[in-house]
Amino acid sequence: PRAELRPRAQALVLGWLEAHYPYDERSAGTSVRVVDEAAWFRVVVDQHLDAHMTSQIVVSLRSDVRGLSVEARQAVIPRTVRVGRRSTPRPLPALVKLVGRLVDLVGAVDAGTPVATSASIVSSELDAAGVAALCEAPSRTLPVVIEAPTATGDRVFGVDQLAGLLSGIAHVVVLADERARRAFNDAWGIELLRPTTLTVMWPDKGDVQVVEGTGLTQNGTQRHLRDRVSEIISVAASSLPVLPRPRPERRTLDDEARPPDVATVPTAQLVEQTRDTAPDGPPTSTEEMVTLAELVGALDELEQAWNRVDDLQGAVAAADAMVAAANARTALLEGQIDALVRAKVDLEIRQGRRPDTLSATSAADAVAQARLLCRHLAFAGDYRDVGDLTAVDPTALLVDLVKLDSVAVQWMTGDITATTFALACRNVGLDFASDISDTARQEYAQDYAITWQGETVLAVAHLRRGKGVHLYRIHLYLDRDRRRVVVGHIGRHLRGKRS
Repeated sequence: PRAELRPRAQALVLGWLEAHYPYDERSAGTSVRVVDEAAWFRVVVDQHLDAHMTSQIVVSLRSDVRGLSVEARQAVIPRTVRVGRRSTPRPLPALVKLVGRLVDLVGAVDAGTPVATSASIVSSELDAAGVAALCEAPSRTLPVVIEAPTATGDRVFGVDQLAGLLSGIAHVVVLADERARRAFNDAWGIELLRPTTLTVMWPDKGDVQVVEGTGLTQNGTQRHLRDRVSEIISVAASSLPVLPRPRPERRTLDDEARPPDVATVPTAQLVEQTRDTAPDGPPTSTEEMVTLAELVGALDELEQAWNRVDDLQGAVAAADAMVAAANARTALLEGQIDALVRAKVDLEIRQGRRPDTLSATSAADAVAQARLLCRHLAFAGDYRDVGDLTAVDPTALLVDLVKLDSVAVQWMTGDITATTFALACRNVGLDFASDISDTARQEYAQDYAITWQGETVLAVAHLRRGKGVHLYRIHLYLDRDRRRVVVGHIGRHLRGKRS
C-alpha cells in the first residue's frame, strides 16, 4: 500500500546508514544529517576528502498525493568556491545496494515494464519481441542497454555484471542466443542488432549507440562497457532535476530554555523581581539583566539568519534544477532539429535533387560538417590534403558525402551487397569505382592504406568527381564483417598508372 511505502523506505535508509556509518565508528571529517518532516525524509553524509573537496551522499524520500519519490545522489563538491557539482564516475557499492533495494521496494515502472535491478536474460522469441516493443514505446524514459552474443552464444561484454550500477536509470537486457537476436530484429523491422555488439537505445528512437565487440581484446570490451555505463550515469544525473529542497521550518528557542516572561515583563520590573526573589547569591545588577535580554534577542536574530540562509540555499538548488531541466530540453530540441534536417536531406537525395539546406565554405568545412551529419559513415583518414582542394565546389563535396551516408544505411542493414553497391551509388548520383589500377595497387599501396579497428586496410574503392583543378576523390573501404562504410583519403588523385 502507498501509505506504507514511506515508513518502510525510511527504515531501509536508516538501517543502511547505521550499517555503513555507525555513530561510534565515524571517522574524522565525516558528518551525517537527517531531516525528518511530514512530507520529507533526507539523509546527507559528508566526508571531507581534503582541504578543498568533500564527497557527499544524499538520499531523499518525498511523499505526496502522487506517491513516493526516491532520489540518491553521490557527488564531489568544493569547499571553497561555489561551482557546479560533478557526480563521481562510479557510485559506492554500498549506495548501489541501497538504491537496488529501494527500487525493488517502490516497484518503479517505465513504459509498462518494471524497472529491474539486474540484467534480464532473454531467451525466448516472445520475450525478445517484448524488448523490441519496449524500445519503440513512446512513453519510455529510460535507456535500454542490450548485449547481443556471438554466433556461438558467448557474451564478450558481460553487461550483466555491471547492471547493478544502472538500477533505476536504465533497462539492461542480455540476449541469450542467436534466435533471440533474430526475433528482436524481426520485431524491429531491420537488422539493428548484430552479433557481438553492445547497443544503447536512448529514449529518442533515432539515437542508437552501437559498440562492435568483434576484434576487441578483453580490456577493450571492458573499457567500452565502463564508458557506456559512466555515460548513462552522467546523463541521468544531469537530466533528472534534483528533488526540491525541503523548506526549513521556523526554528525558535525552546520555551524551557527562555527566561520566564522575558518577552512581556519590563526590564526594570524584572530586575526588581529578581532582587526580591534571589535567595542567597550576590545581587544581580541591572546591567547583567539587560545583557541577558540582549543575548536572548541576539539568539533570535541568529536563528532567523540561519533560516534565511536555508531559504536562499533552497532557492539556489531550485534554480540549479531549472537550469538543468532547461539544458536537457534544449539538447532534446537540438536533436529533434538535427533529425528533421537529416530526414529532409535524405528525402531530397532520394528524389534526385541537390539538398538546399547544405552549404560549405571550404573543403575542410565540408569534411567537418560531414563528420557531424553523416552518422552512418566511419571517418578513418587524417584529411590533411583537404586544404589543397581550393578550386573544388565545397558544397558539392558535402553533398557527395551526405549521399554516401544514405548508401551506407543500406549497406549497414544488408539491403545491398558489395556487388550492388555501385548501383546504389548510381541511384543517388554518385560515380563509384570499386578498385584501383594494378600499377597503383602494386607500387603505391601505402598511399591507400588506412587504420581501421586496429588493422591496416586499403581504401581502394572510391568516388570520382570533376576534372582538372576541380577533380577530387573520396576513397572508401567496405567492411563486410562489421557492415560499415569507412571513408579514407579525400583529396586529389593519388598516385597510379597515370602518375
